[in-house]
Amino acid sequence: MTFGKYIAVAAAFFLLVPAGAFAKDKTEHNLRLDEAVQVGSAQLQPGHYKVEWQGTGQAVPITFLQNGKTVLSTTGQVIEKDKPAAADQVLTRKMSNDQERLEELDFGHRKQALVFAPGAGM
Repeated sequence: MTFGKYIAVAAAFFLLVPAGAFAKDKTEHNLRLDEAVQVGSAQLQPGHYKVEWQGTGQAVPITFLQNGKTVLSTTGQVIEKDKPAAADQVLTRKMSNDQERLEELDFGHRKQALVFAPGAGM
């Protein structure tokens, strides 16, 4: 390899590293829903999902994917628990129409949890 090619490879490396360092922190977790849950005006059916979210705070974009396809996009709050959850937990609240509304997702062995507002969902 010539000196010019080494310079080109090194330059490409240094251009790509900062881009990754400044990217928003994207987090994901796989989970299973045992029953249908309401998220805003949408309903998630029982099954396996990948949940992705970016960043922290009160209005974090959250996406539910199934078989690689987005089935629900919403916002929620990322909270930090005092200690990691022992296992995945799906916390719901029964609504007046007897449907379960998703309130919180706790992830096994992680302190982070997702909290959903009653009107969230698309």
